[in-house]
Amino acid sequence: MGKKALKLIQDRTSRGNASVQATASASEEALRYIRRHPSARDCLQSGLLNLSATARIIINQSAAKPALARAAVVMALRRLKPRVAGVSNQAALLKLVTSARLATESGIAVIIFTRAKLVATEARRLRSFQQKYLTQSAHGIIFDIAELPDASVLFCSASLAAEVRHEFFSSIIISHLGMARVVLEFGPKIESTAGVVAYIYALLAERGINIVEEISCWNKIILFVRENDLSPTIEALQSPRLA
Repeated sequence: MGKKALKLIQDRTSRGNASVQATASASEEALRYIRRHPSARDCLQSGLLNLSATARIIINQSAAKPALARAAVVMALRRLKPRVAGVSNQAALLKLVTSARLATESGIAVIIFTRAKLVATEARRLRSFQQKYLTQSAHGIIFDIAELPDASVLFCSASLAAEVRHEFFSSIIISHLGMARVVLEFGPKIESTAGVVAYIYALLAERGINIVEEISCWNKIILFVRENDLSPTIEALQSPRLA
């Protein structure tokens, strides 16, 4: 084989290897972007994503920017669509959320204690407070405690907040007054449906609503939001969108 022929083969092999590497890099960058941007994934699933514009964004954000070709990234996005098509369960989530029983209550305080400062005697005293107010639960008094590894979270009626803050002020990390409690009670399918909590967080986040605290237990999800966010929270949960 002559030197020219050998050089031609080596050049073609080198270009082929570079092309394979560029394609692999484009695929990796496209997959990374879609994983980090759920809204882009949803649009890709629905065929609504502007592939060319998205490719430009991916290239501009990529550390491998000089080596990425827009056409390669566009192709990588096209190839991703079948892979993510089965990932979404938006329809199941929509049905689950709209069929949930919704109960709300305003006038709630959320008080967080640090376990490091809540010494044994104070912890027992807090429990005695709970026992005292449990007898009044029939009259609408709320006094619930959630235990965490490094903190205790108290959910109580706003009318009790001043007394609790006075009695345990040295152990309190933060108090949230003017809160509302939203209780979502689901059917049994919640146990086998992935992404319910994330879906609810997304519904509220896109309306600028912050979930201050959240508790999940079996078929219930309990959210604590600001009282002035209660109406838009109810609206978001009763009329969610199918992405």
